[in-house]
Amino acid sequence: MNKNELRNIMRVRRDNIDPEYRKSASDLICDALLGTQEYCDCHGILIYVNFGSEVATDGIIENALTSGKDVFCPVTEKFSYSVNDTGRKSRDGGLMEFYRISSIKDMIEGTFGIKEPAAIEENKFTEAVASANEYLIVMPGVAFDRSRNRIGYSGGFYDRYLGEHLFIKPLVTCALAFNAQLTDNTITAESHDHRPDFIITEKEILR
Repeated sequence: MNKNELRNIMRVRRDNIDPEYRKSASDLICDALLGTQEYCDCHGILIYVNFGSEVATDGIIENALTSGKDVFCPVTEKFSYSVNDTGRKSRDGGLMEFYRISSIKDMIEGTFGIKEPAAIEENKFTEAVASANEYLIVMPGVAFDRSRNRIGYSGGFYDRYLGEHLFIKPLVTCALAFNAQLTDNTITAESHDHRPDFIITEKEILR
């Protein structure tokens, strides 16, 4: 089974999770993250804003803001397309940057219909902001295996961001997923893929 086939299967499986169970499972995942040493010790978080059937992150964002942590959420740009010398059309990966928020209410609907902060340059997460402080990046995903390999949405946003922002040190990466998104199949990782340091589901933490 290739990545696209597994991605499609897992998206349907996640979409079909009972809404009540999804809510209670998201609460369990939120509580589990808030109880990790990585979250307690971090100066701030870079975290996705949930969309559709993803694990909800609003509780985590609210807790981080109330706790005085820096909170940065992503702003993405849509893909562009180019044509090479042979006339072949290819998709260029979209860009993603993180911007500080002070309230969830600051969000507006952005690319792909996902809530995003305003892309104000002074609020951008940069090397100067990162400094020597520890940041936790919380990422979504569609499918994961027990070796923490991840399949995203095929845009490569997080893999590209992590590959291009190596200045964010120390940096801990975490992914949130429902247990139904775990596969016993081995996901083949490519050289540019980044495995999260740990994955939290409603039933366990994989490290």
